[in-house]
Amino acid sequence: MLSVVQLGLKIIFLILLYLFLYVLIRMITKDLKEGAAKKPIKRSAEAIRKPRLVILESTAEKAGKVFPFTQEFIIGRDPENDMFLKDVFVSKQHCLIYKHGKKILIKDLGSSNGTFLNGEKIDKPEELRVGDKIRVSQTTFKFVE
Repeated sequence: MLSVVQLGLKIIFLILLYLFLYVLIRMITKDLKEGAAKKPIKRSAEAIRKPRLVILESTAEKAGKVFPFTQEFIIGRDPENDMFLKDVFVSKQHCLIYKHGKKILIKDLGSSNGTFLNGEKIDKPEELRVGDKIRVSQTTFKFVE
């Protein structure tokens, strides 16, 4: 009698196991079919290549924070700036990043401690290129598209 009960339990266990596997495989194939049916999002080249600044390291901001670039972008200690850095070594209006034709330029606005582009202090407007590193006081940004 005990072996008949054990056999019945084994059969019920196998049925439940196969039912579970059937449901699992069905869910996976359904998800795969739905994923294949979705159309990829088309983006224009301009939408993909939006210039922005990413903080690499800073004592005033969180690393990785992204600042999208507009036509003109002022970095400084003044809360009215496009990028406000709460750092005593940053001037109120430290530097300006702006579009000039198809180029994007960076210009120091007479700051006390200077603006650095790829480790070099700038004293006149310089063109920004993808991958350039900008340092304002203790904050370092990377220019990306």
